[in-house]
Parts: sequence; C-alpha cells; structure tokens
Amino acid sequence: MFDATKTTDIQALVLELKSVPLGELIRSAGGSYRYGYIGTKDRTMYPLIMPGAIVQVDEKRKRVMKGPWRCESERPIYFLETHTGYTCCWCGLADGNIILQPHPLSPERPQMLDLKQVDIVGQVVGVAMRFNSFRECL
Repeated sequence: MFDATKTTDIQALVLELKSVPLGELIRSAGGSYRYGYIGTKDRTMYPLIMPGAIVQVDEKRKRVMKGPWRCESERPIYFLETHTGYTCCWCGLADGNIILQPHPLSPERPQMLDLKQVDIVGQVVGVAMRFNSFRECL
C-alpha cells in the first residue's frame, strides 16, 4: 500500500500508468530509468528537493562520485534502498562505509552505513516537484 509520508520506489505505479499519456511520456524516456517518490515527511534534501517530489533515477549511474563540486547542483544525488527503506541524498565513501549526506539546510543528520547494507538504485537525473508543497507537508 502506498504511504505518501514515506520515500519509496514507485516503478510499479509508473508501469501501471502505461495506458495513459503520462505513462507513455515516461516510457519514452528510455529503459534505464526508475522513478521514486519523496515522502511528505522526508526533508533529507530540502530545500533542493521538496517533500512530495517525483525523482527520475538513472539505474546505470550507481557509482558514488567524488568531488569537488563548484555548486550543489553539480553534486550527484542518489536514490538508495537501506534496511529501513528508501532515501534520496548526497553520498560519500569512507573505509567501506557509505555516508548519507542530507542538504545542509535539512533538519536530518548524516548517517554512516556499511556499504553492504545499501543498494544504490541510481543517480537522480530529474525532479518533478511543487515549490510550495513543504508547508502542506508539516
């Protein structure tokens, strides 16, 4: 069952849309993309990615890239599955661990997990969101 408050992979939902125009548009984007939903209570990448956003994930881009980056829009954002669910964030690697790094303005804290406990679904390459949605998510 879909829970709008939680970040999740919505690929199955997208595939159900194949008979409507939106589904055709999504399918025409190519086969290496998945789609995720950022839960209404997920502020990990706020304000860069708002709660309630839909993210397009390139499944071919699973390798965590090293910086430096000139600005936050250059830094790759990843969609991940962990033992507690899905998350969308910046990532770093250190000593066999993956560092899940939220946006600096987010109230969320960085996490360090064993790399074996995380499935990197792919890199976020597109976002569909409403700018005023955060107030609606409180």
